[in-house]
Amino acid sequence: MALAGNSIGLDPGGWFHGEIGAEQDPKSISHEHTFNVETADVGALEATLAQMSEKVGRRVREHGFFARTIQLKLRYSDFSIFTQALTLNHATQTDTEIDEVCSGCRPQASRSPRARWICSTVPSTST
Repeated sequence: MALAGNSIGLDPGGWFHGEIGAEQDPKSISHEHTFNVETADVGALEATLAQMSEKVGRRVREHGFFARTIQLKLRYSDFSIFTQALTLNHATQTDTEIDEVCSGCRPQASRSPRARWICSTVPSTST
């Protein structure tokens, strides 16, 4: 009713003034990609991880944050999810370090089923 009321000039009761969360810093920063078809192609996974790590790193720097924990998630064709995180002994903002950690978390291709979705995450941030 609030959105409909606002569209015809009625006061929605103050619910929707401004963007949700606009004044808050993000609690985590991530980027994900869904492949058109399942893939076990190590080259495609590595290239996608590198692109995602670059985007995550850029957003970490834009917010003035540093990451200590970096997480990789893979969803396979059977919808099972592999998750692994690594906490560094130092804080980082660099794309290459985020990518190296994600790549190191990836299970070996010989053991991996075909991936459908991949996500690189910095689950918590600090300034």
